[in-house]
Amino acid sequence: MVQIYTTPMKNLDLQEEVRVLALGIPVGSKSSHLMCPCCGGGASKERSFIVSRSHNVLFYKCYRNSCQWNGVIKSIASDGDVTERVHSERRPDPYPFNTRKLDKEEIEFLQNKYELSEDNIVLNRVKHNIPNDKYVFPITDIRGMEIGLLDRDFRDKRIKARNTWFDWKVPHLYFPKELHKNHSRRIFIVEDVVSAMKINQLDRVAVCALLGTSISDATMLYLASLTDSITLMLDPDAITTAMRYKKRYSLLFKQPIGVVQLQADPKDTPFKKLEEIIF
Repeated sequence: MVQIYTTPMKNLDLQEEVRVLALGIPVGSKSSHLMCPCCGGGASKERSFIVSRSHNVLFYKCYRNSCQWNGVIKSIASDGDVTERVHSERRPDPYPFNTRKLDKEEIEFLQNKYELSEDNIVLNRVKHNIPNDKYVFPITDIRGMEIGLLDRDFRDKRIKARNTWFDWKVPHLYFPKELHKNHSRRIFIVEDVVSAMKINQLDRVAVCALLGTSISDATMLYLASLTDSITLMLDPDAITTAMRYKKRYSLLFKQPIGVVQLQADPKDTPFKKLEEIIF
């Protein structure tokens, strides 16, 4: 038997990749043939890595003769599992403010500032928070169902954004209204609603917003159920976070996770520049 030696720190990093991968495996089952995180499948990129999951441990082994990396990992509740339990017990947040449709001047502001089309603004039902003088963006899931609202203030020295959630039992991701009509094997991931709306104006592009930079194991599993691969197009100050996500969740997707580093936030990047980068 060939013995594979790894440094303790590297071995822990590899085992963490296996643990994340195993989140999608039902208890009592095993995975299909996967790419080994230790040897990478060799020159032929052979998929010979198997993970089995019992109630309290994970068993993993690479069946390539030149690798045979294997071991046992104690299976513990993930951050996503804990978060899901909290969300299932939390009641919906009320939205106490009155809203109205945007007037012509407010629509023109979004058009001029972010290159959003009027049709896109209307389709996504952007409104105005009357008492607080803020823009209100409905947060819709992939079915087009409204799961929350985002209050966004574009004035200087104000609290920029605040979320109100109507449903705590679904992944807190924003999908633009038209996304469910598109079919893509790759989803572009951005941080905010406006960036997602802007990129969604590009034909044949699927996109969703994290509404921040934080993402849980459960949310990544959900994305892996929707698409073969994702491209992280986060704001410039989050490039380190994007690279960490790429490393941590690489085994969840059939294709490599992409990372795009922009000079400005996607919503502030010229539309033509985004088109060049994406296509």
